[in-house]
Amino acid sequence: MKVDLISDLHIDHWDLRIKCDHPCGERKSYPFFDVTDIKPGSEVLIIAGDISDDIDISIDFMNQMCQYYKMVMYVEGNHEHIEKYPQLYTKEEIAKKIEEKGNKKIIYLPQTSVIWRNTLFIGCCGWWDYCNNSKQLDYFNSTDIVIGEDQIENFHQNVKKRAQEEAVSLLEKLEKYKNNNQIKQIIVVTHTVPINIFLDKDLTDSKYNSCMEEIKENDKINYWLFGHTHEELTKQDIRKITYITNPRGRPSDYDRQKFNIKTIKIEKFRKNIFS
Repeated sequence: MKVDLISDLHIDHWDLRIKCDHPCGERKSYPFFDVTDIKPGSEVLIIAGDISDDIDISIDFMNQMCQYYKMVMYVEGNHEHIEKYPQLYTKEEIAKKIEEKGNKKIIYLPQTSVIWRNTLFIGCCGWWDYCNNSKQLDYFNSTDIVIGEDQIENFHQNVKKRAQEEAVSLLEKLEKYKNNNQIKQIIVVTHTVPINIFLDKDLTDSKYNSCMEEIKENDKINYWLFGHTHEELTKQDIRKITYITNPRGRPSDYDRQKFNIKTIKIEKFRKNIFS
């Protein structure tokens, strides 16, 4: 099985025709994408968040991508919530926006898990829990998003609460499918970083949800696809979970004027624990 992976497209930073109310650094005009990047045999596109700073623009983009795939699986990033800050969209609100497009090819993983060819796809944004530090990083120092000082603490609490809720939700889904013999392997998709080995020591607070640690103990998880970091990574941990990112980022960081879709050949039941 082949799946294509992209994340952190930030299309509003790469296409001057798209509105961008909260630019982070320079904007350029190198729109995504070249259709020739789509490889034959890739039936599923996975988007691990941060298509844009506007959830409606992001959904329109997914709707366009559906013409090339049987399914587009999606978890939102933190940037899809910017227009709502200091509150966060509920998964029901996002699911309703997607449903209103009438395109059943778009699968919003926080709301709908998918079993595809003996593989379970589950996911969520993930958020971050400030690594349980008493000193909270001011996330807004690195952005031009302006909210009142009295609202920043509200944002912190909403994010921590959502991080805990989403970790619990993933664990509940794993428990639900634990005895399903149809499922031979699991692919987890999050936006935020799922494991601390990928963290920059100076930027841990708003990158990582430490509540996710228990999730990787599930023996059926073979792949964990994510974004948020803007660093391209592929790494396998001691549990034989392969972690993969494919972010574009913004012009102001890696300046990937040319960005390619990454095709992943999902090895069937690689851990061989079911024989």
